[in-house]
Amino acid sequence: VLKVPCYELETGTSHLYGRPITGVFAVIDVEEKRVLDVIDLGAVALPPQPDPRRVARAALKPVQMTSALGRNYKISGAIQVEWDNWSFHMRMERRVGPVISLVRYNDRGNRRLIAYQMSLSEMFVPYMDPGADWSYRTYMDSGEFGAGFLMSSLMAGSDCPADAAYITMAVPNDTGRSFPVRRAACIFERNTGDPLWRHGNPAQPTALTRPQVELVVRMIPVMGNTDYIIDWVFTQGGEIEIRTAVAGIAAVKGVAAATMDDPTAANDTANGTLVAPGTVAPMHDHFFNFRLDLDVDGARGSSGGNTLIRDAIVPKRLPQANPRRSLWVVESTPVGTEGPLSTRGRNGAWRVINPNLKTALGHNPGIQIVLGNQSVSTLAEDDDPQKRAGFAASTLWLTRYKPRELFAAGDYPTQSRGGGGLPGYVADRENVLNQDVVVWVTVGINHIPRVEDWPVILTDWYGFKLRPFNFFDENPAYNIPAGFATTTTGAPLLRKSIE
Repeated sequence: VLKVPCYELETGTSHLYGRPITGVFAVIDVEEKRVLDVIDLGAVALPPQPDPRRVARAALKPVQMTSALGRNYKISGAIQVEWDNWSFHMRMERRVGPVISLVRYNDRGNRRLIAYQMSLSEMFVPYMDPGADWSYRTYMDSGEFGAGFLMSSLMAGSDCPADAAYITMAVPNDTGRSFPVRRAACIFERNTGDPLWRHGNPAQPTALTRPQVELVVRMIPVMGNTDYIIDWVFTQGGEIEIRTAVAGIAAVKGVAAATMDDPTAANDTANGTLVAPGTVAPMHDHFFNFRLDLDVDGARGSSGGNTLIRDAIVPKRLPQANPRRSLWVVESTPVGTEGPLSTRGRNGAWRVINPNLKTALGHNPGIQIVLGNQSVSTLAEDDDPQKRAGFAASTLWLTRYKPRELFAAGDYPTQSRGGGGLPGYVADRENVLNQDVVVWVTVGINHIPRVEDWPVILTDWYGFKLRPFNFFDENPAYNIPAGFATTTTGAPLLRKSIE
C-alpha cells in the first residue's frame, strides 16, 4: 500500500518535484491495482514554476583533471582495484550500493588487512511537517527503495572527471531478473591541490612538500527528489574517507505567502523555509548509517580479534610549583560490551586496535574513527518513525560480528514496528573485548532549508574518516618520491615585501 502525492507536469518541466499539488494524495494498493482512498485537504495555489528563461552566466575557461602519463590504478576481474599501496574488492548490492571488501595496505611488502567489508547500511529521512500529507514522509531510503537499485548513470566531466573509469553494473529487479546500469560507478584519482605533507624553513627559499593525490570510488543513487553522492576515498597517507553528499531538489509544498511580510507567512513557515513565492521546503533530517567490519591486521575468528578503545581527553590540574596551572591527558578505556556509544561529553576519539600484535615501537596497531557530523535523532522514543530507525539515536554502535546482522534498521524496515536492527542486535550486550567486532557509524544532518537550496540544492558534503593510529612505524607517505610542485621559490619575494 502506497501513499502517493500529486504533482503538476503539464508544463513539460524537468523540475519534477517543483510544483506539488499540495493537500491532495492517494492511497493505492499496488498489488490489487486499486485506489483505496483519495485525501483532499483543501485547495492551495500551485507554486510558481522556476523561470525557464533564466540567462546562464558567462562560462569559465575549462578546468580539467587528466592523467597525462596514464592511470596509476588497475581494475581487474570482478572489480578488484589496486592503487599505490591499496588493494580492495568492490561489488554492487541492490540495497546498500557499493560494498568495499578485503581492504589491504601494502606496508613495505606486507599486505596488511584493514577491513573485511564496509558499506552503507541504511538512510533515514524524516520530515518535520505534522500535516496529514507530510507526517508519513519518514523514508528508509536504502531499506525501502535500494541505493543500488536506484543508482544513476554518471555524467562524464561533471559527476566524475572525464578520464575516470566508468563501470557498468548488473542490478536485480523486482522479478528476479537483472538490468544493466551503464556508468553506474566511477573510479578516478585526483590531485586535490593540497599538500599531503610539507615543511619549510623561513631561512631557506625552498620547502619539502608532496602533493595530495587520492583515489575515489563514487556512486550516485537518486531517491525521489534527492540525489545522494557516496564516495570512498583512499589516500597515500593510509586514510580512508567516507563522504556523502546531499544534492537534487528540495521537497516543497505550496503555501499562500509570497514573502515573509505576508500575514500567513509565520504559520506557513512554522515547519519549513520560504524558498520562493508560495513555496515552502519543510525541515527534515538525513541519517546515513555505515557498517564497518574492520579487521585490523587480519584479526578474525579464534586466532584473535579487535577491541574498540575510547581515548577521552581529561583535564589535569598541575602542582602549585609548576608555572602552568593545567593541561590535559588521555584516558584510554576499552569498550567491553555491545551497545550504542555516547559521543557526547568529554572530548576525545575512538580507535579499533589489534590487542594481539605489537608494532616495532610496542604499540597495538589501530585504526582511528574520526567522526564528522554527529547530529542524532530528536524524535520521541515512542514515535513510530523513531521506533523503526532506532539506530539514529546514536552516532556510534558496536556489535559482535554475526553474518546476518547487516542492516541498521533490520531486514524489513518497511513493515517494522520497531526494535529491529541495531537496538535488537545489541540487546544481549555480548562481550566485545578481543572479538570480531563491527563498528556502525551514523552521519547525521539536520537540514534547515535555505533560499539557496532552490530551485536546485547546492551539493552539501558530510562524512567521517578512518585513519591509521600507531598502525605504521612512521608516516606512510614519507617515502613518496619528489615529483611536480615539490619546491617553492616564494620566500625571497616574501622577505623583500616585508622589508
